[in-house]
Amino acid sequence: MSKRIVSGIMLTLLLMNILALTFSIQPARATNTTKELIINGGFETGDFTGWDTSLKYGLGNITISSENPHYGTYSAYILGNCRLAQFFSALPASSISSIAYWIRAPALALSVNFFYSDGYFDEFLVWGIKDYWQKFDVTSYLNASNNLIGIGLWGWSNASGEPGWTYVDDVSITFLVHDIATTNITISKTVIGQGYSVSINITVGNHGDCAETFNLTAYANTTVIRTQTVDNMLNGTSTVLTFTWNTTDIAKGNYTISALADTVLGENDTTDNTLIDGWVIVAMVGDISSDVPGVPDGKVDMVDMWEVAKRFGLNYPDPRFVPNYDVDGDTKIDMVDMWIVAKEFGKTDP
Repeated sequence: MSKRIVSGIMLTLLLMNILALTFSIQPARATNTTKELIINGGFETGDFTGWDTSLKYGLGNITISSENPHYGTYSAYILGNCRLAQFFSALPASSISSIAYWIRAPALALSVNFFYSDGYFDEFLVWGIKDYWQKFDVTSYLNASNNLIGIGLWGWSNASGEPGWTYVDDVSITFLVHDIATTNITISKTVIGQGYSVSINITVGNHGDCAETFNLTAYANTTVIRTQTVDNMLNGTSTVLTFTWNTTDIAKGNYTISALADTVLGENDTTDNTLIDGWVIVAMVGDISSDVPGVPDGKVDMVDMWEVAKRFGLNYPDPRFVPNYDVDGDTKIDMVDMWIVAKEFGKTDP
C-alpha cells in the first residue's frame, strides 16, 4: 500500500474522530413539545363530541358536513346566528402557544369568544374570505393574565335576519405544560450536635415541556435553611441540590425537613412543588444515642462513648459507617470524634 493511500486513510480517521468529538460535546437543548387542548377539533368523529351547539338564534342550525372539508372527512357547518363552543378546565393563558382554526365563508364577520375563569369574556370579529379555506390564528387576542376556560365561534345573519353560512374545521388550542416537582430529600444525619452542620440533598425535576428557571428553598420546620436558584433546567431532566444547615444558632429540638420549588409562570399543578420528607434532631454535643439507638436522651454517658468507640476507624462509604457517630462530619470516625464526646462526658441537657 502506498504512503499516499495510508496517509489518506489516517487523515479520514482523524477527521471522523474530530467530528465525533464535536458532536459529542454539543450542549443539551430543551425540546418544547405542545399538547392539544381541543377535543375533536376536526370533527372526524362525524358528530359534535366535545362541543356545545346549544346556543342558537332565529332560523339557524349547526350540522356536520362532508362537503369539501379542509382536512379529513368532515367539518362543521354553521347556518345563521349559532354558536359552536367548547369548554374545558381552566388553563393559564400564558401557557397557550397557539389558538387557530380554519373557516370557509363569504366576506362577512365571524364573531369569536374567549371565556375566562373569572367570568369575563372577550368578543372580537374575524373576517372570512369567499368560498375557500383560510386559517386564522387568534392567539394575540388572549388575556395572558387570565385563565381560559372556553372558546366560541359564531355564525352570522345579515341585516335582514337571513342566515349566512360558515364552514369551520381543524380548531386547535395548543399549550405548553409547566411543571416543577420536588421528588426526594436525603439527609446526611438524623442527630446533629448543636453548632455542627448537616447536609441535605434535594432532588427536583422538570416534568413540563420547556426549560425553566426557579428557586428552591429548604426548610427546617418553618425556618429557611437556604434558597438556591436552578437556572434554565431542561424539560425531562432532574438535578440534586445540596444544602448545608449550620445549627450554631438553632435551638435544640426535633426538626422536620421540607423543600419548596417556586411556582413557575404558567404552572397549574403545584401539588408536587412541596415535599416534606425526613427529620433531624439537634441535640447537645456528644448526646448521640440512648437505650434507643440513634435517639439522644439529654445526657452524654457511656452509651454515647460506646456507640462511637465500636465504630472507630470506619470511613464513608463503608456500609458499617453511621454518619450520626461521625460527630465532626469529616466522613470518618476517629479520635477527633472520640475526643469531642469525651470532653462532654457527664453533661446533661439543661
